[in-house]
Amino acid sequence: MKDKNMQRHMIAQIDKKEAEINRLRQAKQTERERKQKLLNFSIAANSHAVFNIIPEQVEHVCKTYIVSTGQYLSGASKGQPRIVERLKPNSVCLMTERRRGQTEQERRIIGAFMVGEDFFGEDVYNGLIEGHPRYRMMVPSEAPLLFWEYLDQDTLPRWGNTAFKYCSGTVMNRILSEITQLVGNTEQKEAALEFYQYFCKMNCLSPLMEINIL
Repeated sequence: MKDKNMQRHMIAQIDKKEAEINRLRQAKQTERERKQKLLNFSIAANSHAVFNIIPEQVEHVCKTYIVSTGQYLSGASKGQPRIVERLKPNSVCLMTERRRGQTEQERRIIGAFMVGEDFFGEDVYNGLIEGHPRYRMMVPSEAPLLFWEYLDQDTLPRWGNTAFKYCSGTVMNRILSEITQLVGNTEQKEAALEFYQYFCKMNCLSPLMEINIL
């Protein structure tokens, strides 16, 4: 083109179009990798997490179903958000609390939620886990469940300074089946049954109770 202004305009349009093509190509590649990751992920031995919710945060967490992984307490990553590398799409986050003045043995379970369907803890760097929008439930306040009663008798009721502890599928299965039975006569019934059925399916576990969803 003899008109330099028109030439610059056309070059800018070509560059813009090429950038858009590259963006779409990268998005498609990212989506392919995501789908492949979902198809190939393996279930770890302890791929669930139990969180300590401090009393001041209980109300907020129960409304938002967002928990914090806390921070590394030592090493090169000290002070940075803890990476939950074992948590994958099959994982459950169990929320517990120990009220002020209570012993560790009195730690109670207050609720639970599945992570998102495409969640991989190794990719979460901000230290926040947001619950699945559908698979979540709360324990009725009038029927408290004590967390340590679901672990082996040889396990000492000791928490420490971490925000969460990993948990096995076997233990989580027992806990969720009992919560599901507890809410059998509440408005949470259908949602809890769907949650428990989804958990068993994602973890290749047999339900510990009969599941009948109308």
